[in-house]
Amino acid sequence: RHQAVYAILADEVKNEIHALGLQTLTPSEWQADQERNESPECLGGSKAET
Repeated sequence: RHQAVYAILADEVKNEIHALGLQTLTPSEWQADQERNESPECLGGSKAET
């Protein structure tokens, strides 16, 4: 599932997005367990700054 998302966002991940956290669930998986995995705080860092 993650690979499908990354395939769609390939250009953005290369050029625009520093980090991406995914929690990919089917509707039935979400109904069974609606716990969210929180992403850590962004500490900055941009390819444009390097």
